[in-house]
Amino acid sequence: MTLTLTHYFTLYLAGDSAHNSTDICLEDSAAGEIWELDGVVAGACTAASTDNTTYNFVWSDISGESHDATVETGSGDWANGYLILNLDLSGETWAK
Repeated sequence: MTLTLTHYFTLYLAGDSAHNSTDICLEDSAAGEIWELDGVVAGACTAASTDNTTYNFVWSDISGESHDATVETGSGDWANGYLILNLDLSGETWAK
């Protein structure tokens, strides 16, 4: 008798159902594994932001004058996946 073991990997990319509004600053979650978006405080991205929101898809068009992905104090040019063309992407599965 021969036992065949197959491993599967599926990738699915979801969009977001609502606009991120004023959450435009990149924020690292306390666990350091999930990136979130924060609101601005006094017109800037600062460590004082407390409106941490996790979205399915986070991106930047790098339009900020001093674009920086530094946690909490970077540029405010980040957005979520709301209305991104072709999101939700259907899953793709690979087997080995």
